Amino acid sequence: MIDTNEFTCVIFTGLPGSGKTTCGAHLGEELGLPFFDTDELIESSECRTIKDIFATEGEAHFRLLEREVLRLLEHEVVKRKTASSDLPELCDEQKPVSTRLAARIASEIDEASKAKGMIIAVGGGVPEPESNREALKRLGTVVYLATEPLEIAARLTDDGMRPLLSANSPEAKGSGHARSNMVSKLKGLLDRRRQAYECADIKIDTTGLSPHQIVNVLQERLKTHLKI
Repeated sequence: MIDTNEFTCVIFTGLPGSGKTTCGAHLGEELGLPFFDTDELIESSECRTIKDIFATEGEAHFRLLEREVLRLLEHEVVKRKTASSDLPELCDEQKPVSTRLAARIASEIDEASKAKGMIIAVGGGVPEPESNREALKRLGTVVYLATEPLEIAARLTDDGMRPLLSANSPEAKGSGHARSNMVSKLKGLLDRRRQAYECADIKIDTTGLSPHQIVNVLQERLKTHLKI
């Protein structure tokens, strides 16, 4: 366990399927801190899957919800670090686009406040906008799980719930074609996002490592990064 009196927040970033949720949950158990995944948070508050959000309202709306999560997280964390009377209320244009999402985030931060920290896994596209990267850095320590597309594709070929990686063409339905198609899409995502991912405070090459090993490596890196 990391021994610190400061509020500790660790945020996992990386490509879809890189192990953010698995490693985040494991790190939370190791440190005794609550863990949540922003994709799951959005799905539960919107009462539909990300795939459905993409299909009905498009990627732009989903990215808006991701930005909303970061904005509300930051507001709730600051509110609990300062006297509530010293923090101005959100003005009309800052009001949450989803009251359910705001309520869920407030609940998560309540739990995190009691534990003096939290572990978060964010969607693969969250770090792309510079404003999002800045918000992540303000929240805590950003960790990038660097995983090769080929390794991810081996895990996710049969996962149809990731809209940016789904195989749309009939010829991509066979396992070989599906994997090749996914590797190509993942490489494209990585080329587009690599610079954003590399802005993380800590980068871990996950090649050949189990989630348990990744978390062990990360805990040592966190001790150095947090100077404890």
